[in-house]
Amino acid sequence: MFLSRPLTARLRPRLLVGVAAGLALSALGTVALATDSPSSNGTITACVKKNGQVRFVSSASQCKRNETATVFNVNGASGPPGPPGPTGPQGPAGAQGPAGPQGPAGPQGPAGPTGPAGSAKAYAVVIPGATPSFVASRTKNFDSVTHLGLGTYCLKPSTGIDPNGSAVVVGLEAQLSQLAIGSNVLEVYDYQGNTDCPGAIEVVTVANPQSGGGGSDKVAFTLLLT
Repeated sequence: MFLSRPLTARLRPRLLVGVAAGLALSALGTVALATDSPSSNGTITACVKKNGQVRFVSSASQCKRNETATVFNVNGASGPPGPPGPTGPQGPAGAQGPAGPQGPAGPQGPAGPTGPAGSAKAYAVVIPGATPSFVASRTKNFDSVTHLGLGTYCLKPSTGIDPNGSAVVVGLEAQLSQLAIGSNVLEVYDYQGNTDCPGAIEVVTVANPQSGGGGSDKVAFTLLLT
């Protein structure tokens, strides 16, 4: 009897330690197995007895009457967002892209201010025909224009305008002419010693002179004295 007590006292702690270690290893193995295969919603279900024994199952319906169903989250709750990091260095400039399509034309701008008066002494735009006339808005310091013959006109300047002391320029006014733009036209003028309209300027217009054409009443022209 005296020998059995010390032997029992020595063996009991080892037995208890061995049983506890076995339970711990068993529990750890079960936890590892369960965490390797969490449910689709990211949770692990376990059945827990009152003595703390844990049994992992795939569904709470598998827990027995003496067990409590417990659900663990595999991932913990999200923490608060961290502060923004510092701004990184600016990257190198990218390659230039292709030119875009041309945009639509913008609206017409407002009219500019009226420019200063020109330096010409006199000018006129003549509408041709048997009864020629001036374009009033484009005529200055000319009193009259008369028809002397086929394609021949006499332009009389206003008082004080002397053609002999001026440069005389005569040009085709294509927009008012009654001929095609491509027709060859010749303007001839005489303002010194002409007998048809003394003190005035005589202008002769000829259509298609290179092909033998003659005077024409269909050629409008501009006359300028500078």
